[in-house]
Amino acid sequence: MIDEIKKRLPIKNALAFRWVFDEARSLSEIEERFEGYYYITKPRKDILVTSAFLKPYVICVIIQRSENGGDLLVIQTFAGRYPYEKVLGGAYFYATRAGIRIIEEEDSLL
Repeated sequence: MIDEIKKRLPIKNALAFRWVFDEARSLSEIEERFEGYYYITKPRKDILVTSAFLKPYVICVIIQRSENGGDLLVIQTFAGRYPYEKVLGGAYFYATRAGIRIIEEEDSLL
């Protein structure tokens, strides 16, 4: 019964990170890096949202808050089968592919 309830809930994991530009220098560059790999939407010029084309179990939101970087949200739906540790590791892989670097709060340049 609990598993049936969980399947109807929208969010399984939500992670939040600070990031700075690394190889990429703009959200447009990040968008170019992801073309063909992810479904991409840009609801505002400072926000980029991506998910897989099929079975979008994980949704990533990149928010640019300054010229240096911003916030990265990684949201896994309950349809996702990944344990928390795999989502966490995937966030770092995603950031590398995006051309951004996840930073610790105390290292923040924002």
